Amino acid sequence: MARPPGALRVAVLGALREGPGTLRDISVRAQVGYGAARHTVQNALRSGAVQICGHEKRPHAKCWLAIYELAEPAEEETAPAPIYSGHAT
Repeated sequence: MARPPGALRVAVLGALREGPGTLRDISVRAQVGYGAARHTVQNALRSGAVQICGHEKRPHAKCWLAIYELAEPAEEETAPAPIYSGHAT
């Protein structure tokens, strides 16, 4: 069983529930530091909780910025797992 999500992850995912955004947007909404938001979003991206939905050019940035959003849960994740009885059916 996995550990429960930490305070930073809860804050960042809560900020993403308000809508998609760049790392800067997410860190402002979650009221956490940019570096903490960056590491938390990268971990959530790796675990599949967050996905990149596009890129955007902002006036303050030199390059295109990734736009992050919450990932939709897969169909098999929402359905309960079958119970294995040990007998062939």
